[in-house]
This record gives sequence, structure tokens and C-alpha cells, in this order.
Amino acid sequence: MKKVESFFGDGTQREYPNKQIILYQGEKAHDIYQIKSGYIKAYNINSQGTEQLLLILGPGDIYPLIWSYKKPPISHYFYETIGDTAISVISREDFFEKIDGDHVATKELLYYFAEQWMNLMSRLETIEASDASHKVKQVFAYLTLAHANRKVDGKARIKVQLTQQHVADMAGVTRETANVQIRELMAAKICEYDKDGLFVVDSKALNKAIEKS
Repeated sequence: MKKVESFFGDGTQREYPNKQIILYQGEKAHDIYQIKSGYIKAYNINSQGTEQLLLILGPGDIYPLIWSYKKPPISHYFYETIGDTAISVISREDFFEKIDGDHVATKELLYYFAEQWMNLMSRLETIEASDASHKVKQVFAYLTLAHANRKVDGKARIKVQLTQQHVADMAGVTRETANVQIRELMAAKICEYDKDGLFVVDSKALNKAIEKS
């Protein structure tokens, strides 16, 4: 999104450490943010006090997920950093003023929202699944779709430094259950850790496993 990204060139540049909440659930979103480096998780807290991780956003992504032309929307989620993160911030008014009448930017945003919609559909499959094994597989399917580099051998290297708790929160299972399922995927050579502690996933093998589950 080169044109849209250019809008943030004159924005306020901010840097945040790991586990810093940038936007709280229920807070009015007066600004629009673009991630320059690092990652941010969007989540809510259910009635039992459990974190429900919806999406992970990375470099180039814009949030909050829901905007409003008429008035500042209420954030539906918490937005918290995963690792050191740099963002650019502009006001909603400036953002919409730049977009109005700019067909290139509008087209870029259309493609961007279509991609985000695909990611949300992938997450919906995870939420609707009842089997823990299938849930964790769907989490990895989403992560390879949204945040992975494709390697020469066809495998996908997930760029986010994820913990087992992150996987558990995305799958809606306990950390212990996520640990068991990850170990099973590793035993089946569907995923592994690389030297940097990042997940590397065999996408073909993962898709076959999902089809069978």
C-alpha cells in the first residue's frame, strides 16, 4: 500500500516495548495507526477473565480494525505489542481527508480490507472448531497466511516470535493443550522451531492434516 503508507510519512512516530497496551477496549479511537516494525495483537477479555486473541497485526497493517467517518469509534479490542514495536500515528480527520478523492489510495484500501477479511474468515474457522487439534492447526494456517515468509523448499517461516500461550489464546485452549498439539505437529514434521525460535511450517502437510481432521 505505497500510497496509503505515504499518508503516515508525516505522522507522529512512536516506539513501544514488549507487552505495551496501545489502545484499550472501550477507548475512543481518535487516531489511526500504522505499524512500521514489530507486531501487535488484537484481543478481548471474556466474562471468565480469559484473553481471546483475535488477530496479530504486523508491519504495514493499519488499525483499529473498525473506522468511522462520522465520529471516533469505540475500540472493540485491546491492542498490545508483541516485542519492540514502532508505529506511525495520524488523526482520523487527516487520514480521511487524504483518502477522499484519491482513487489509488481507495483501491489499495479495498485490496487491504479484502485480505483482512480472508484472515478473519480463517480465524472464524478456528473459533467454530470444537476439536483442540483442529483449532491449533487452523491457528497455524492463519499465521502462515498472514505472517510468513515462503522458503525455497515450500515451507513457511512465521515471522512473529510466538509463545505457546499465544497459540493457546488464538485457539481458545489452555497452554498445556496447545503444548500437546504443537508437539504432535512437530512429531508429524508439520512444524518445527528454527534457530531463532520461530515456527517453520510445512504448508502442504498442514493443509492435508486439516483436511483429515
